[in-house]
Amino acid sequence: MARETLIPQAVISSGTEVVFTDAVADGHKFTNTDHTLLIIKNASGGEAPNYLTVTINTPGTVDGLAIAEREVEVQPEEIWVWRGAPSVYNQPSGADADKVYIDYSDVTSIQVAAVVV
Repeated sequence: MARETLIPQAVISSGTEVVFTDAVADGHKFTNTDHTLLIIKNASGGEAPNYLTVTINTPGTVDGLAIAEREVEVQPEEIWVWRGAPSVYNQPSGADADKVYIDYSDVTSIQVAAVVV
């Protein structure tokens, strides 16, 4: 299967009700600009180790060295928000050149949204 596309939702001046999507095993991709936020909700109950690891791919290099993937632990009942520089996180070429790839260690009780502010 292929990554599913998240469509970033526009935040307007009167407010926006963010619509979340369930995480998927093959991961997501979304168009990333300097104004795009990724929001992850870990609705799993209980204590650690019920955390989720979110991996944000970093396809680029600096001076020929690979940039390490961004991995973040999202604890149970936590909401995590991220914004990343397109020059570091966007895919470098092809049909997904303006997209960020994200993966999840587990998809149970996980919801995700992308918003543009």
